[in-house]
Amino acid sequence: MSRESLTIAIVGCGKFAEEHAKEVRKIFGTDIVAVCDRDELMAEQVAERYGIPHQYTSVDAMYEDLVPDVVHITTPPQSHLRIGRFGCEHGSHIYVEKPFTTNYSEALELIEAARASNRRLTVGHVYHFDPAAQEMRRLIADGILGAPVHIEATMGYDLAGEYGKAFLGDQRHWIYDLPGGLFHNVISHLVERVLEFIPDQEPSVQVCSFLLNKKLRQKQAPILDELRVMLAGEDVTAYLTFSSNFRPLHPLLRVYGTKNSIDVDFNSRTVIVRRGRELPTAIGRVITGFGIARQYQTSAFRNLAAFLRSDFHYMAGMNYLLRSFYSSIRSNSAPPIPYVDILRTTKIMDLIFEELPGSKSELRGSVRKPSTESDC
Repeated sequence: MSRESLTIAIVGCGKFAEEHAKEVRKIFGTDIVAVCDRDELMAEQVAERYGIPHQYTSVDAMYEDLVPDVVHITTPPQSHLRIGRFGCEHGSHIYVEKPFTTNYSEALELIEAARASNRRLTVGHVYHFDPAAQEMRRLIADGILGAPVHIEATMGYDLAGEYGKAFLGDQRHWIYDLPGGLFHNVISHLVERVLEFIPDQEPSVQVCSFLLNKKLRQKQAPILDELRVMLAGEDVTAYLTFSSNFRPLHPLLRVYGTKNSIDVDFNSRTVIVRRGRELPTAIGRVITGFGIARQYQTSAFRNLAAFLRSDFHYMAGMNYLLRSFYSSIRSNSAPPIPYVDILRTTKIMDLIFEELPGSKSELRGSVRKPSTESDC
């Protein structure tokens, strides 16, 4: 692109829009020129807080005044296709928050719209670019893992947190209209994390889901709060665990290989190699413990050093993704997440949600209980 600075607009001014604004402002050569939200007050608040010159209550009105180089879509997923397609057709590149769309057919339609308009498109799979994930890939590239055999990805969700309270207190919340309900809003993080190691276009899917929270069961809340998914490819399997009840909540990843295994903790940003070969007898077990402790110590000191130089950021993965996406726009090169990976993730999500118990209307009336009716 001939213009030095990329102009950015954020559509959807909920809380996560502020994370976008913070990270964009850290990137040289970008300028947030507009925010847009149907709620005028929300748009005004974000604009005032981050010094953004233009606020709109409709995408149509925004494009009558200006054409941003990049539009960040942080609205509920039901509107991603409509806004993304409109933006592509009017000349903007598009960053879409997860989940990319509500289903595979919408994902395909949005990607085709981007291709037809010669615009670039990406999705907010920020954990994929987290420093811990990049360190894991470096170790794998060095041959430490061997061939992947099995992957376990875990994520917790706090129903007592701000987001949980928002939808539990309002049964008209948009989350209840998603095919996957609560799971739909976050499960893409788990799916894309394991598909990196499963080359099969469409691995088999087995699903177990239920409502565990006793208070919500007594209230007959129209949600499920626990999900287990088994994916099986020809050579690699994966197990996904989503829980609103276990602790700690932070996301974990374990990759089992033919040589060693690798543990990734995205919260503490530790990457630990568990060796496949140990010294025999009891002394070997003792030494192994010291070796693992040394790895944790090394990670802790590395993180501390990054913190002291102001380089230990919560949204580091998002920042890396944004920089990579903007670079692909400027250089007219491929976006950081291949479209085939976006489509595979969305397809697997569809297959998972097809296995959830009942339709949305049936689920509202009778949520299954793990003791008797869990879908396992």
